[in-house]
Amino acid sequence: MSYDLAVFDPDVAPRSRAQFRSWFDEQTRWGESHGYDDPDIPVSALKNWFREMITSFPPMNGPLRSTNSDDPRVTDYSLGRNIIYGAFAGSIGTAAYHRAFELARKHRVGFYNVSDEPSDIWVPGPSGNFTKIV
Repeated sequence: MSYDLAVFDPDVAPRSRAQFRSWFDEQTRWGESHGYDDPDIPVSALKNWFREMITSFPPMNGPLRSTNSDDPRVTDYSLGRNIIYGAFAGSIGTAAYHRAFELARKHRVGFYNVSDEPSDIWVPGPSGNFTKIV
């Protein structure tokens, strides 16, 4: 069982929970005209988040993929233009959550805890703190 998290471009994602969920569902239909393991596809802030995140949780696929398939930290990422979805091993879910959230704050991208219900959706606020979408 995986522990799923997503980060997203807060400049394009809706700021209401219902609209965000619809937008997220559309994004995760993976209908963009590119592969989803290319680290050059995401917008700059997401690309920076990804480059730092993979130092702790390396990717399973793509040009930067890990060669150690037995490592539970190896993660299945899907890289869209405005969203990155990570399916982490359940055994490392808590560590992945903390690192992903920390880096989301650092890189000022949105954060969505897909595996939690009700799920937390966070966006950077004007003062630099994160604000929860309700």
